Amino acid sequence: MALFGGLFGLAAYFLAAVRSVEGVMAFPSSLAMTSFGAVYIGFTMGYMYALRAIHGTPALYFLFIVIILGDSGAMLWGKLLGRHKMTKFASPNKTWEGALGGLVFAAAGALVARAIFLKDVGPAAAALGGLFVHAVAQVSDPVESLFKRAAGVKDSSSLLPGHGGFLDRLDSYLLAAPFFFYYLEFFWM
Repeated sequence: MALFGGLFGLAAYFLAAVRSVEGVMAFPSSLAMTSFGAVYIGFTMGYMYALRAIHGTPALYFLFIVIILGDSGAMLWGKLLGRHKMTKFASPNKTWEGALGGLVFAAAGALVARAIFLKDVGPAAAALGGLFVHAVAQVSDPVESLFKRAAGVKDSSSLLPGHGGFLDRLDSYLLAAPFFFYYLEFFWM
């Protein structure tokens, strides 16, 4: 828990402290591409296994549905209603309106996932959990974009052309999976 808290704090500090592309480039690229990147990705994605092993597959499905619907809602609302840029230097297309849409869709997705997979969790607790999980997921995405900028690359790979790479499909889970694991440990179960 302390390691996750430290990583989350470091990621939030990095996002808050770096206000421009030049600031990102000042971050040591070797650190972004080597040890911190491996720890950040390996440690946080390990929580996907822990979620399944300790809380079962339904908890993992809940996480997937909340993030997928939340990300879809953010993109939809951002394209339709987006006017106010969120992080111009990290993810220039993200807007505050899109973030709000993502939270609405995430809460709705949490209610659907709860009805199917986690019937013993109350609707209010599920919706609140969905809001919190997706709020953390929205922080994770620009942090990963900053790592790419620090490393001097546009896409994390060419495996999924047009999507920014494989890591860009998973970046929301990097902070959301450990957060959801501890949320389940301390508030639901």
